[in-house]
Amino acid sequence: MSRTTARGRLLLTLVTLALAGCASTSKEVAQPPIAQSVPEIAPEVTRHRPTSLQVDDLLAEHASAPPPVGFEDYIDYAHDGVFAWTQGIVEGTDHRFADKTKDLDPVPAAPFRVGLSVESVDRSDGLDLSLDAEFDIQLKLPNIQKRLSLFVTSDTLDEAPREAGEDTNLSAGLRYALFENLDFDVGVKFEIRPVAFTSLKWKNDYKLGKWDFHPYIKLFLESDDGLGLSSAATFDRWWGRELFRTSSYGKWLVDSNKVKWTQSLVYAHVSEQLELRSSAQYAEGRDIGRGWGARLLAEAEQTGAVTYYEAGVFFRWPSKSHWLFWYVEPLVRWDRDYNWSGDAGIRIGVDALFWDLARSGKSE
Repeated sequence: MSRTTARGRLLLTLVTLALAGCASTSKEVAQPPIAQSVPEIAPEVTRHRPTSLQVDDLLAEHASAPPPVGFEDYIDYAHDGVFAWTQGIVEGTDHRFADKTKDLDPVPAAPFRVGLSVESVDRSDGLDLSLDAEFDIQLKLPNIQKRLSLFVTSDTLDEAPREAGEDTNLSAGLRYALFENLDFDVGVKFEIRPVAFTSLKWKNDYKLGKWDFHPYIKLFLESDDGLGLSSAATFDRWWGRELFRTSSYGKWLVDSNKVKWTQSLVYAHVSEQLELRSSAQYAEGRDIGRGWGARLLAEAEQTGAVTYYEAGVFFRWPSKSHWLFWYVEPLVRWDRDYNWSGDAGIRIGVDALFWDLARSGKSE
């Protein structure tokens, strides 16, 4: 496939997504009332969302919780202590730089996620072992600027699905909501030599008949790779607890004229689902909190030559307190760099969600 054809296909995809976002006939996916867990997709499936509490209310609930009893209770107590401590810092930061002549608005809580995974693949030249850590938080500071927020994340700027062993770095910056579904970011990626970046991103959720449609388009500029454009489209089809998902991703770097795409297919039995911010995690199935299924993934460059295929089955389940979510994924990878040998591997990980209190003084 020629460069012109590849670039044309990507641009056509981006234009199609843009038209879908602007079309007046599209119907936005209805969102449930914000809560820790509410039924949404189907009566049997529970969706977990970050808390909507204000910092003051969250700290009051934490202070009124009964003393911990037993090992599990102490673990939850430690989780809540860390969560409450960070929320105090968020509120203090907002109040410190606020206009002292005006009444202070309540500060929303800033839920965050910490992820850790290890991946091992038995290659022909030895064991390929990689460790990946993730972090994601967004702080809304209403007394500094109502539409401004701070973010710290380990997600890549182009929001591509994570490759095997791909290095990740923390990024931090400011996010300004230009419109309801359009964000403008400016920030720095922390590497040996810091990289400055800026981006403009549109994303939304739609209901298209029996399909849920999750598109996004992102224009970005960074000091290393220059100007780029990325886009993704995920379609979900539910039958009770059964999920079929197809997720497509494309990226184009203007300076190098490089095009890259990723395609994944997921079929899963799901009883609990997580609401995650990252678009790439749809392709990875990371939004499945409790369930099992199979996933197929392929990645290719602009020439149309596939760089690798991956097939795996996954199992995901929560801890008793529903703030630790574990997953195990046995897999087989066929990589062009290893002459398409079927290399077996396994991916094991955990997501720690500081989305709400595990213990509180609220009555059951």
